[in-house]
Amino acid sequence: MAQQFAQAVVDFFASHGISPHLTIFLVSISPFANTGFLAASILQISAPITFVIVTIGNILSMLLLLIFLERILEFGRRFKNSARFINWVDSRTAKKRAKIEKLGPWGLFLFVSIPFIPGGGTWVGSMIAVGLRLVFKRAFAALLAGVLVSNVIAMVISHYALPSLFYY
Repeated sequence: MAQQFAQAVVDFFASHGISPHLTIFLVSISPFANTGFLAASILQISAPITFVIVTIGNILSMLLLLIFLERILEFGRRFKNSARFINWVDSRTAKKRAKIEKLGPWGLFLFVSIPFIPGGGTWVGSMIAVGLRLVFKRAFAALLAGVLVSNVIAMVISHYALPSLFYY
């Protein structure tokens, strides 16, 4: 299923004239960051280049969320429709918050470091860090370490394991 989604993403961006490297970057700043590795595998972009592009995109989205998310949420709560959506997001992150709160930054690291898990990753990890009001430096360090581990795992799976299973 993830492979089909990645193919759809590649086809969409290609039909709009977006370059393969920019496609990978745009996917990496989205909540579907690990799809960037699958898309890069489809586009036959080398693993090291993909790792750098996806990691930069992950770090950019993580920083933006850690810095601006609380302000965006405060602004959005002023409006009825967006307040409903924000409450929905809060309830989703609250489910994962209790487990992570016990372990603090280590829990955040473990949560982010496992790739391809629905409802996991940099975006939700950043939301949880903001929700827990973790100190910026600790949250950033835990998220960065988790992103690096997750990206290594995703790179190995998408560039080495999957192609050998499906393409040869």
